[in-house]
This record gives sequence, structure tokens and C-alpha cells, in this order.
Amino acid sequence: MLADASNVIGEVSEREMNRAIADLRRLGVDWSEGTDQGPSTVDVQVSTTNPNDRANAGDPFGLKVRVTNTGDKPLFRLRAVTDSAYRLFDDRELVFGRLNPGESREWTTTLGVCETDDDDQRQCRLPKDMPDRADGIKVVFQEEHGHAPQTVEIRTQVEALPRPQFAYSVHVADDIEGNGDGRLQRGEKASLFLRVKNVGEGQSYETHANLRNLSGRGIVLTAGRFRIDDIAPGDERVVRFSFEVLDDFERDQAKLEISVIDADLRESVNENVEVPIASGGGQPNRRSGRVTLADGAEVRAAPDANAALLGRVSGGALAVPAEAELGGFVRVQLSDEEPGWVATDSANARGRGGQLNRTYDHMPPELHVEHGGELVTRDDSIRIRGNARDDQRVRDLYVYAGSQKVYYDSNEGNGESRAMSFDTEVPLHGGINYVTVFARESDEVVSRRLFVVRRDAPDGSLMETPRHDDQLFGVPVEREQED
Repeated sequence: MLADASNVIGEVSEREMNRAIADLRRLGVDWSEGTDQGPSTVDVQVSTTNPNDRANAGDPFGLKVRVTNTGDKPLFRLRAVTDSAYRLFDDRELVFGRLNPGESREWTTTLGVCETDDDDQRQCRLPKDMPDRADGIKVVFQEEHGHAPQTVEIRTQVEALPRPQFAYSVHVADDIEGNGDGRLQRGEKASLFLRVKNVGEGQSYETHANLRNLSGRGIVLTAGRFRIDDIAPGDERVVRFSFEVLDDFERDQAKLEISVIDADLRESVNENVEVPIASGGGQPNRRSGRVTLADGAEVRAAPDANAALLGRVSGGALAVPAEAELGGFVRVQLSDEEPGWVATDSANARGRGGQLNRTYDHMPPELHVEHGGELVTRDDSIRIRGNARDDQRVRDLYVYAGSQKVYYDSNEGNGESRAMSFDTEVPLHGGINYVTVFARESDEVVSRRLFVVRRDAPDGSLMETPRHDDQLFGVPVEREQED
């Protein structure tokens, strides 16, 4: 039986090899086995498809290898494969086949990710979320009879795309089915207005806004997912989620999670929102027509001077539609059918020319990191510095090298709670090092900056990258613990 199986396997292998040879022939590659005629010298030229071997994240990027047989013997089934510590650049194949004396052949392989678009066109590009990084690529050759050229190397550098940063505000209104008093009660259907502004340096791409119920039974989401793609720096988007509080909901708060995610750049914000459930409320008196809000008038989420601030009028008076009155406040209609509440004594002004400046009360810290502009070093550490600022507070700041925390600083007790600066040396192992800097306003509101540094040997040659965390800095865990 084993002998029969061996014959079948051999026949299948031969068929597959013949099919591969035919496919390569159509590409102009002679994959014949040939007879060993001895070694031959080969000139190898390696480059990328981009000037200076540099690329931007999201762009096409390829590796180009040209081989010339400068000897007097043919080589057979000549091929190569890449070896890189960066998985995306690793194990890329290049095929040359038979190389006769004096003959040159060239093969280009993409270093990106390939997809087929709606027009059935194949596009190969670097991922948009690649950070600033420097990498080394070895091209390792094989030849059918063991006469492979020496391994060659190339160094590449990728520049990250400018990142978006999402500031946002959240407003829950009982405006679908409810008494319209600005407070949420059982049995009402409400809108959750999520206003998102890109305060970063780069645009967003495929961007999702999501609402998730964390309260369980008694809360029903009726519209919880939206696409808000391509938000340019300074632009805004408004999402109107909707949900219902059932009559049998037992808790005093509805707990929801909101998130905004750029799927291409992997930039995101998420936060848990707790919405109070009122046991009862007043009935607003209907009102029609328009009211004029005074310059400086504050628009709030409910008829209460301590309710969340939605925005403030500036630059003159602003006329808006009026809908109802309750407790010394007027409910007005803002843009995107969003309701807001203004104190009655601020809704009888004269004039015009004003606008509503929206309040964004959720914003990750603004984080700046400097690494000297160099992503390649022969030293065993790199100095980084920077600062973080936030309109609320910067709670702490910390740095990871790989999976190991190498720096931490708390802002507790400092005189300026809304700003922090740092200056530290980050240890580096050989090869590529992932360095990540975090600045937190809270557990949920966090900014992050990632870049990749390559450490070469003192003679400039590429160093191997440790494969496991216990070799992250070339020092065994036990040694660190003993020290």
C-alpha cells in the first residue's frame, strides 16, 4: 500500500511540476533542470521601485533584483527568496530560471499587500497604517546544482501617513418618542448625536462610528452603525444613533459604548457613556416661530444650567427655530435636527451674524514625539523626547520598547495637569525595535505614537532580530531578575 501511495504522490508531483514549468515558460522563464556544468560568477544588482529605496505608507513598493551571468557556465533553476525581520517583506520569491553566460534577467516582486478592486484590477500597495520604520532585506539565492550567488542586502525606509485624531461630543435627546423634556425616561426612544471632528494632521479613510449596548436587557439599539469615511483635517461629521429604553428596564443608568475607528489607519477612540434614566419629568409647553440667541448664549443638552454644554453663540446674535419651553428654558432646533436648550433670558436678543461654536469635550491628548529624524542606529539605545497636551488633563505618559515598558511618568501632583513633557533613552536590541509612546487622559482616552528603529552592528551589517520577548534586549529574563 505504501509503495502504491508513493507512486501516486510521485505522479502528482510530476504533474504539478510540469504545470509550474509551463506557467513559468509563459512568463519567459526557462525552468529546465539542466546538467551541472560547474559554478559561474554572477553579478547581482538589488534595488526597489522607489527612489532612494524610500516609500510612503499606502504607496506601491517593490523589490527589483537583476542577475547577470558574468562567467562561462550556465546556471539552472536560479531563484531567490527574501529574508527580513518584518513579516510583510519576508519570504518574497524571485524566479530567474536558466541563466546562460553573458545573459541578464530581472524579477520584480511587490513588498505590499495585493487586492482586486471593483474594476477587477489588481493593486499592490503598502498598508496605510505602517508607521515610520527602517528595515533590512536579505536576498538569499538558490540554484539547482548548488552554485548560488552570495546573499545580498538592501535597506528600506517607509514614512507613515499623517494621522487623523478624533475629537467628539455626545448628546442624548428624547426626541424620537418621548415627552421632549431633555431627560431620558423608560418607554422613550432617543437619539444619541455623536459629533466627530478631525483635529489631527491627516485625513481619515474607511471610518466607522459604532454604538454598543453594555446594559443588556431593556435597551434596544435601532441604529448603531454608520460609515463616516474620508474626514479631512478640520472637518466634522454628525452621526445620529437611536435606541429605546423599554418599560421594564431596571437600572438607573443606560451604559453604552461609542467608538470611532479608522479601519485603514487603525486609529480609534472609544468611551463608555452612562445615560441617567429619570423616573419622571415635566411636560414642555409647545412653542413655534423663531428666537434670536444672544452673543455668548450657552446651548445645553437639557433645561438645566448644569446640563452638558453643546455649544456657545459667538460673533453676534443667532436666530433658530423654537419648539418648546420648560423651566425657564427654550428648546430650539439646531443643525442636523438636533435639539438644544437655551435660558429664556438669552433667547430674546436682537441682531444677527452669530454662529454656534460646538463644544468637543472628548479629545485624546495631543502627543508630539521626536526621535532625531533617524530610524537607523548602531548604538544600543535611542534618545526620544516630546510632550503631551490636553484640554482636560494628561494623567500619565509611558513608553514601550516591544512588549516591555521602559519609561513611566505620572502627572499627579504637578502644577500643570494639562501638559507633560518627557526625555528618555530607550534601549534597543539588534534588528528592528518597535517603540510606542502613550499619553493618557483616562483609561479610555489615550493617544499613541509608534515608530520602528533598526539597530545595525558596529560594522554596519544587519543584525538578527530576537524572535521572543525574553530576548527582547539580548538579555535573558533570569539575568534581569537577578540584577
